[in-house]
Amino acid sequence: MKRRSFLGASAALSAALLCSGRARAAPFGTFPSTARSLLLPEAQRVESVLEIYLYGGLSPWETLYFVESYGKDSGTFWYQFDEDVIGAGNVLSNESALGACVVDAAAAAPAFFANDALGNEVLTGPFAFGLRERADFVDRLRLVVQRHELLPHEAAVPFALTGKRVGQPAMAGLGAQIQRFFVDQDREAGTDSRRTPYSYVLASAAAIPSDNTAAFTATGTHPGFARPLRINVDAAARLEQLLAREGVKDQRAAHDDLVELYVQRYRQRLRYDGGGEPLRSPRFAQLAQASKALRDVDAIQELLDPALLAPINGDLCASGVTVNIPEQSLKLAAHLLTRTGERARYVCVVDSGLTVSSGGGGYDTHSDQTLTTSRNFTNLMRSLSQIVNRPGESDPAKISLDKTLVILNTEFGRTPRAQDGAGGRNHHPDGYVTALLGGPVPGRTILGAIDPDAQATTFATPAENRMAALLALGIWPYDNDAFVVADHREPTSEEEGVVVTTRNVLGVEI
Repeated sequence: MKRRSFLGASAALSAALLCSGRARAAPFGTFPSTARSLLLPEAQRVESVLEIYLYGGLSPWETLYFVESYGKDSGTFWYQFDEDVIGAGNVLSNESALGACVVDAAAAAPAFFANDALGNEVLTGPFAFGLRERADFVDRLRLVVQRHELLPHEAAVPFALTGKRVGQPAMAGLGAQIQRFFVDQDREAGTDSRRTPYSYVLASAAAIPSDNTAAFTATGTHPGFARPLRINVDAAARLEQLLAREGVKDQRAAHDDLVELYVQRYRQRLRYDGGGEPLRSPRFAQLAQASKALRDVDAIQELLDPALLAPINGDLCASGVTVNIPEQSLKLAAHLLTRTGERARYVCVVDSGLTVSSGGGGYDTHSDQTLTTSRNFTNLMRSLSQIVNRPGESDPAKISLDKTLVILNTEFGRTPRAQDGAGGRNHHPDGYVTALLGGPVPGRTILGAIDPDAQATTFATPAENRMAALLALGIWPYDNDAFVVADHREPTSEEEGVVVTTRNVLGVEI
């Protein structure tokens, strides 16, 4: 092309871009018109996501991925802590843990679940007796084998939660993606009057900051309004005090008006020539959202029923009487997801266990593997059972698996061998499982496989796990603020990525 022709074409394009004030991007998460055929049919989409994060790294060998032959000859996997290997009567044994949970042989017996990609018969393990108590859970469960190479919690936790590695600017949690989508949809429809968030994280003080647990509410490059509301359930009394805003008392209205005046003045300074939106000011967006949240605390108070914030005591598998944060969190999650009016679309419950494991969280079992895992996984399954409708049940205060996708997520698994004789297992990202329950997924199915060396042979990535949840809600996952094709292992285009992720992770053919 001649220089004169190039300049002329460039000028014409620039003029079109500058003068076309009517053209604007579609709201975040909207499927492109060219890819509408890849959108899950409405009957298969879910209305909300409940993510349960098994903090610390769940060992699959005793719970969700039991292969009877694995470790039988070498005394590893499930057999690592068998009394025949470590000695009869050992308090660290599998038998001792099941005895503490008062589980008989019939209830503890592994049960066939499905065949994996290697043809192995995968069973639900002895410590999954709490899961088997709800046959409908098992019938609607899909296991997704995962693998990565990140051993430390501080790298693996944010990777599991965001699908991005530490240091990537677009590292945003699932809650931020979902919050952004629904707020943008409201604004597009002109119904932006909601006063409470779409996304929540229910955690506790057991979430260790040095593990980069801020990833639960990370917004990446999304606007500030995308941040989920985090509630530390074990500090609910303190939250109630803060919501009362005793610091301003009867001067609250004047205080809020003054803050709003300052925010608007600041906003005006960030606009070019007095018009348009503030430029290059993500921190301002966060400030404006914080100011709005402060004004709307009454709405937050209304949705947080004091009865749901009252501590619940638990005593399971020789735990002694202790506050059951997971059960309390799940009951609050059900309330947020099913309430009339401004119900939530995403809640993440951080399962730090009925009792905290030796390494922190509920499942970082560097020691006391058997009792800790059996206790905390059983407590989780029984607590979840209380808030999910059984077949034929239609309690409006409980979750429907037809409308809500439940995700059991974790940062990695545990080694098949014991760790230095301490009665525990080390971190193992080479082969582990996450699980999807309900929604569009076909039950009793497995994506991928883990071989006798505890290595995943076929698997999905944490990023694809995140994309699948968005696709189940009908959210297009590709955006500069979300995911790109390079976040996949294999697909070479966005359209191919949707097809592959929907098929592999959700188990649904488009």
